[in-house]
Amino acid sequence: MQQHLNKAKHNEKFLSLVETNFPDNYFDWKITIAFYIAIHYIDAYFASLNDHIHSHEQRRHKLEFGANSVSMTFIDNYDNLYNICRNARYNGFKDEATFTQFQKSKLIEAKKYLKFIKNYIKDELDQIA
Repeated sequence: MQQHLNKAKHNEKFLSLVETNFPDNYFDWKITIAFYIAIHYIDAYFASLNDHIHSHEQRRHKLEFGANSVSMTFIDNYDNLYNICRNARYNGFKDEATFTQFQKSKLIEAKKYLKFIKNYIKDELDQIA
C-alpha cells in the first residue's frame, strides 16, 4: 500500500513541476500523469485489503464488481478520467492550436475527477486504519 501512496505523491510532485515549468504545453502528458496518480491511489486501496491489481481491465472490474467495490459515482469519475486520458493520448490530432486548447480544458476536468478519486480513497483508507 505504502509503495502506491509514495508513487502517487511522486507523480503529484511531477505534475506540479510540469505545470509550473510548462504552463501552456504538454497537456496530454499532464492528463496522463493525473490518471496515473489516480491509479496509484486506487491500487493503494486494493493493496490495503491485500488485493493486488495487474491490469487496467482487472482494476476496472474490481472497482465495480469486486468484494470491495466502490460507489457508482466513484466509477463514473474513474471512467471519465480514463477516457480523458485515452483521448489525450490517442485522439484529436487536428490543428495544434485547437488541440492544445481542447487539452487544456480537459486537464481541468481530469484534475476534478482526480480530486474526487483521491479524496474518496483517502476516506476509505482512514476507515481501514
